[in-house]
Amino acid sequence: MNAEEYLQERIDDRIEWYDQMSQINLTWYRRLRVVEVMGAAFIPLLAGYVFLFGAAAVVLGVLGIIVAVTAGVLGLYQFPQKYLQCRSISESLRREKYRYLTRSSPYDSGNEMRQLRLLVQRAEDIIIDDQDGWKANRFAPSIQPGRKRRETTDPIHAAAE
Repeated sequence: MNAEEYLQERIDDRIEWYDQMSQINLTWYRRLRVVEVMGAAFIPLLAGYVFLFGAAAVVLGVLGIIVAVTAGVLGLYQFPQKYLQCRSISESLRREKYRYLTRSSPYDSGNEMRQLRLLVQRAEDIIIDDQDGWKANRFAPSIQPGRKRRETTDPIHAAAE
């Protein structure tokens, strides 16, 4: 596989996928937060009308259920965290791609094959770290004993971890 194929088939594909996933998570977060805030805002308003209209009590109960379920879904699916994580990974891959294309550090020395191997290693490390994090978050209550987190000086990754 040459550099152009790797950039198109792997890097660009992953950047696009992470961009889409970040937008999906952001959209769901915003939609559910609007439902939650609107429902919570109407509860005190309707509480004042319970004695005037009997149906207000039923609507009040339904709104309470909607707010509780929405808050639960937001907590369960962690849309803001997933948005930030996907955005961070997309930007990290994009940064590596542009560093490679412009031959910026660390791609500024060595022959083209060495530079491509370095790109592959760094890009795959970013992707693997995400997959390892996904597995750890879904199948283990905490970080597995004896497993070290990847150390980074990258503030974007540090914030996501």
